[in-house]
Amino acid sequence: MVLAVMATAALVGPPRESAQQVLEVDYETERVVIDDPYQRALATYMVAIDHARGILYVEDLEELDGVMSFSMLTGEMLNVVRFAKGGGPNELPQNKSGFALAPGGNLFVADPSKVLELDPRGEVVSYWLPRAPTRLGICNLGGEPAVPTVGGVVRRNRGGPDQGVGSDALVGESVAAASFEEGRAIASRTWLARVACNEEAAFVVKSFEDEPDSVYVYYLDGREDGRLAIPAESTRRWWRRCTVTLGGVRMRRPCPEWNKSMQPSLDDNGNLVLVSTRGIRLPLTGVIIDPRSGCHAILRHRPQPGSRVVAIYADSAVVFHKEAVPNERGGVNLGSHAGRVTLNPLRRVSGEPCADMVPSVTGGG
Repeated sequence: MVLAVMATAALVGPPRESAQQVLEVDYETERVVIDDPYQRALATYMVAIDHARGILYVEDLEELDGVMSFSMLTGEMLNVVRFAKGGGPNELPQNKSGFALAPGGNLFVADPSKVLELDPRGEVVSYWLPRAPTRLGICNLGGEPAVPTVGGVVRRNRGGPDQGVGSDALVGESVAAASFEEGRAIASRTWLARVACNEEAAFVVKSFEDEPDSVYVYYLDGREDGRLAIPAESTRRWWRRCTVTLGGVRMRRPCPEWNKSMQPSLDDNGNLVLVSTRGIRLPLTGVIIDPRSGCHAILRHRPQPGSRVVAIYADSAVVFHKEAVPNERGGVNLGSHAGRVTLNPLRRVSGEPCADMVPSVTGGG
């Protein structure tokens, strides 16, 4: 098998320029969606929003073999879509690694090797075994599930072989490489790739040591692969020191590249939103990009301990809050999951607004 090599991609929008506008998350004002730290234990890295219906889909420790949904308007728990674990055709053999909205109010729920399509009652509509290396990402690309692969994504093709989307997309489970180290790096990038999709394209965030400034774009209609350039402000390393505690011993470690923690999603105007799933006390940036024009905004915020911006809903940031308990060293210990969700409005700080980018805040449109 030939190793898929990323083709030289066309840049969309101005590469690494200053932000065309700056938006800031207002932590002084909020609307509470969920506030139940004793019952809820929500993962900050596994979230989907149905903008049309106003529904938030999350993983909760109470239902590891299911996906919970909540009303964005009232916070009411609407449903739990459960699935079976096991080796049968309508079961997931491993723990779920992600989920995405599917047509008609259904859900695509995936583990590293399989995808189920479930209706709101948890009935299996279909299942799919992607011909792709094991991975964590899943999205809805033009009505069908798609997962990251080397050089693009692999999309289900009903009634035919899996479809590779991307000029050099690898369709297959095996990855060939010139050396063990190269193969391990390729496999790691594929495993950790994050993906968001719309009707036309897949937006894939991968971590390359020498290419930390772009999001790869693969088009369903076969046009040339693209790259969305990320403004320099959002790639700045705010980490002064990075540490990890192992066996009670605190040790330094290399600070991650920006994109190892950037989670992609789409807002209700079709803009790509990149936010960090890591919480730090220094000012943190995300970015909102119009994939059609490349017009972009820096999303700036100074999070409170335990707060995570996970997505954008209407004109507000969706913020998950982990429990923060003061410790004897004067710091705080954070819970591993969130029990509180708020909508915090975005405020325009500076710059010229992009059309159709949070128009109620920026005046663009």
